[in-house]
Amino acid sequence: MLDTIRKQGYDLKFYQRLVRMLMKDEEIAKIKMKSEYDEDRDDWIVPPFQLKAKEVTLPSLGMMKKA
Repeated sequence: MLDTIRKQGYDLKFYQRLVRMLMKDEEIAKIKMKSEYDEDRDDWIVPPFQLKAKEVTLPSLGMMKKA
């Protein structure tokens, strides 16, 4: 069970970093305020929204640095 919790924490950190790279904190807060948590489904209901960026570009492997 401890391994499952560690894996979830690992995944959560990845998704948090990903979202923060795509959106400003203020934008994340606005979406969260308009979202609601459904206890019965144990899941978030997030309203539809659009990101205005058209594509994602990743650096070449030679440019990547470990944090």
